[in-house]
Amino acid sequence: MIEAHGLSDRGPVRKSNEDCFVSDPALRLFVVADGMGGHSAGEVASNLAAETIEGFIRRTDEDAEFSWPYGIEPGLSFSGNRLRTAVHLAPWPRRWC
Repeated sequence: MIEAHGLSDRGPVRKSNEDCFVSDPALRLFVVADGMGGHSAGEVASNLAAETIEGFIRRTDEDAEFSWPYGIEPGLSFSGNRLRTAVHLAPWPRRWC
């Protein structure tokens, strides 16, 4: 049985916490998205990224077609390729790329 816990804190400098995490043992999925405090709408970006990854993994739980449009990395397992695709689909602000 997998047991997981998550805790996030705004720290001593920020007025709000912009971090987001997903902990879903049933999906065997654990995501941490850093809100990049000080940047505009960091909490929105981290939430969208975590939700996108979780949503894709949930939708493709029993689906063999998960690679579009990123192809398959031969060195990764089925689960690894699904996670790779989910991360590619997550909305990352262009200025950080």
